[in-house]
Amino acid sequence: MPPALLQSVKPCYQRCMSKGPVELLIGGHSYRVSTTAPDDVVQRTARIVDRRLAELPVAQRHHPSAMLLVALSLAHDLELERAARTAEVSRTSQRARSLLRRVDAALGSVDEDGEALKSV
Repeated sequence: MPPALLQSVKPCYQRCMSKGPVELLIGGHSYRVSTTAPDDVVQRTARIVDRRLAELPVAQRHHPSAMLLVALSLAHDLELERAARTAEVSRTSQRARSLLRRVDAALGSVDEDGEALKSV
């Protein structure tokens, strides 16, 4: 790594890593994690995981694969949201292109003063 880049990264690395571990409570178990994310973001995310874990039947909540099931469920939700966002972006782009074509067509039939062009 070039020395200049190392010097610019070092303060951020030290600042991010100097934070103490964050204590999380998920499914009645306490976890200590080190992260560069702000504590409130990590806590909010942990609450989402905890709520999803609580949705499992009681017998499954304490199974070793319970967290895996929650992770898969959250990943599935994320993929659904991404697909919905992609579809919405596509629909919006299509509407914008259609609107631009209509505006171009309307403007193409008038002169600079807004008067209708005469057909030849």
